[in-house]
Amino acid sequence: MAQPDSSPVSSPPHRDVAPLGPPKALELNAEGARYAFIERDYTPPYEVPELSAASPATTAELAVANLLSAMARADFDWAVATFGEDGEALLKLAGAKRADFEAGWRAQYAGRRWRLTRRIDLEDTVLIYKADAVTGEEDPLPYALRPSRTRGWELTQSLSGHPVYAYERHGVRPTLVHP
Repeated sequence: MAQPDSSPVSSPPHRDVAPLGPPKALELNAEGARYAFIERDYTPPYEVPELSAASPATTAELAVANLLSAMARADFDWAVATFGEDGEALLKLAGAKRADFEAGWRAQYAGRRWRLTRRIDLEDTVLIYKADAVTGEEDPLPYALRPSRTRGWELTQSLSGHPVYAYERHGVRPTLVHP
């Protein structure tokens, strides 16, 4: 009789597809322009798997899981790799040292669990909001992601100045667009 496989698993099981609720077509009027986007809630909130090593970012959600896992493990190289081509440039621009990032990540992310709560789809970019799985407190700034030309999804800072990226933080409310 065959024995069950007891070899270690590189990461806990997780859903490959995060369930999204119905889309809400929204429009934000800011800086004299209109920005249309689709917002959906994860239903239920997506439990972010804690990965033990880099995993293919076949979905935007798995790209976020890679970043959160890298930060929880204070793995600088892994975290930088989640940003694709602009990862190294981003960190050089920030001017912080590797040890500073690792110490901050260890303090903020080690041992914490996260849930993804909302997703905003813009033209070719996705914004994903996370919340602490224990307290339910949602981070007001989302992760911005885009499809990679070579490897699924990657994080990006290209939307950091975009009005939709930080609309909640600035108290601006979008309007519901009725079809």
